[in-house]
Amino acid sequence: MSDPANSEPQGGSRLLIQLLGFVLGFSVMVGLEILILLALNRMPRGLGWVLAPIMAGIVLARVAPSLVAKFPPSGGRLWHASRGVRLATVLSALWLFGAPLYCWLFEPYGAYMSSGEYTHMFKVMLFPVVAGAVAYVAYVKLVVFSPRPPARSDAPPAVERMDTTINETSGSRP
Repeated sequence: MSDPANSEPQGGSRLLIQLLGFVLGFSVMVGLEILILLALNRMPRGLGWVLAPIMAGIVLARVAPSLVAKFPPSGGRLWHASRGVRLATVLSALWLFGAPLYCWLFEPYGAYMSSGEYTHMFKVMLFPVVAGAVAYVAYVKLVVFSPRPPARSDAPPAVERMDTTINETSGSRP
């Protein structure tokens, strides 16, 4: 009997997961292409710029159901984590979505952003999140961490002793 928590989704949920996987793969690849084109200040030429997002979407659509099957159904580990981890995760997500939204709504760089301004925006988006993650991991590993005593590997294996006593079942002695 298979474990329902570790089995791949079936039917309509599998199709939805594949569709979301395609959209995610396609979107990430288009975003990477845009970043590459902005950094190199070039125009796309050739069929590869069109096929790459489609292929990335297809690959992620095929892999997505098996990836989803590896995680608990309701994001169990994250939402059962400590309050600090949950707070840091939500604040990081809000920051990553809020920084470009601010740039889009209020146009602090003007109507059109140059490649240097895009670079600055991505630095402002990513640096606090990465620095916070590194600081949290360092805190957990260096401050909170309580090391276990090392196991002795040079100790000889335990030897069982034979019981040499006689079990008396009759109750009489010779």
